[in-house]
Amino acid sequence: MDENGNYVELDKLNYATNEYDFDPSAIVWNNIERTFEDSINSWIFKVKISFLRTQNVKEDIFVNISLLPSKPVITDIDFQYEYDWINDYMSFDSEFLFNVQSDRVDDYWLYCSDSNNFKDESEPFFRYIWTLEFKEFGKAYYSMANWGENICVLARNKYGSVRSDTIFTTDYIYDTDVLKRIDELHHKSSLNRVKENIPDDICYEDDILYCSEEVLLLQIYDLSGRIVFNVSTPRTVDISGLKTGLYIVSIRSRENKCKSLKIQKK
Repeated sequence: MDENGNYVELDKLNYATNEYDFDPSAIVWNNIERTFEDSINSWIFKVKISFLRTQNVKEDIFVNISLLPSKPVITDIDFQYEYDWINDYMSFDSEFLFNVQSDRVDDYWLYCSDSNNFKDESEPFFRYIWTLEFKEFGKAYYSMANWGENICVLARNKYGSVRSDTIFTTDYIYDTDVLKRIDELHHKSSLNRVKENIPDDICYEDDILYCSEEVLLLQIYDLSGRIVFNVSTPRTVDISGLKTGLYIVSIRSRENKCKSLKIQKK
């Protein structure tokens, strides 16, 4: 049936063999029952086809249809980074590289949480969404990746979207010194994982950064690590003149504490 509850008529392709065809775009697939089929790694819609004679149902049959992208599979992960021991942050040129595979996909989106989280079993909070980018050799990458980030990939086509399993960037750090430092930070924290770690001293809205009186210094870095803003005792910072892209905002408080957050300049 269509979105109004009316039957969608099938086009008969071959009268001799009783072969039929239908336009999938005529159906609202969000309203149709679906189940996940592990054997093909895909969601299956269960569709009822009714053969009618006038307004009376003559016969019903049920068929399974796979239209959504298959569940994205992430493999061959490589986290390339240098650790900033002063700020407990990864270098600005760090990259999280991986292969991703999905069938029937038109495009991919990358979902990412805040950084500096500690792993637990709760559902991650995805704050950032970007179009997934690929290297020349076909490998997907996430630039300026940091430890403690939850990442997943969304595969889309015109019928809907399917999300991959979530991966945790810290799981792909193998430097024992860095892992030891993250463990120390974990023990110092009273939280297992921080869902909302945007600093209370700063707010970003409509290309304006609003700072509290506690902020003594604000610096903004571009993807190359270059400082594009360096302001003392700021109250508002207008970044409308910056190019579109991802930036790191670092602030220092009157208590000499440093905090950072990522912003997406549109």
